[in-house]
Amino acid sequence: MKKQNDTLSLTNFTLVNNTIQLRLNFNTEIYIQDDVKLRLVKNIIERMNLSELKKVYSSYGRKTVVNPVTMLEILIFCYSEGIFSSREIEKACKYDLRIKYLLDTEQAPDHSTINRFRQKITELTPDLLNQMVQMLIEENQIDLSSIYIDGTKIEAYANRYSFVWRGSIEKYQEKLKIKVVKYLGLNENSTAEEVLEVVITVFNQTAKECADKNIEFVYGQGKRKHQLQ
Repeated sequence: MKKQNDTLSLTNFTLVNNTIQLRLNFNTEIYIQDDVKLRLVKNIIERMNLSELKKVYSSYGRKTVVNPVTMLEILIFCYSEGIFSSREIEKACKYDLRIKYLLDTEQAPDHSTINRFRQKITELTPDLLNQMVQMLIEENQIDLSSIYIDGTKIEAYANRYSFVWRGSIEKYQEKLKIKVVKYLGLNENSTAEEVLEVVITVFNQTAKECADKNIEFVYGQGKRKHQLQ
């Protein structure tokens, strides 16, 4: 019994250069108590059905560095903060108190561990994303009054983890309207419907002109496009 108590007491100390030092018990809860987004991410993931995720990690063999549920929480939170690089996520795990809170007493993963985790859950991503969206709707975190569906293909060097927020779309939409009004010489007080009607008319006229002149549309970077295109 005495030996067990001695072992437990040693957990409060660390050995550095043959010197025993008292371990600092740092309560991250104090610093993240007002972080709504962090708590939202943790709350949603704890309510999700993660049985398939847990199956990916067998209970046999080498123990995982970080619990897969915790790792998912870290990834989702980092993505929401605009952190996508595995090395940047690794850095956040070491120095960001919010990630320290998610890790609790678990060891911070390195970039290789983070990349392996992302590769393992590739097939599970659609289901995980669908569950998350449904819960965000239940939490009234997503406004479904407007739904944006766009199949336009635009040349760009885009990161596969890029997100487009509703506020950005609305801001860009207003700037675009001003440009169109100025370019077409319309009244500045024209409504969005009036501007759209004129744009459709001009578009149809341009499309007809392209067809009449047999202008061949080209795609891809470095291709010289006709002015009408």
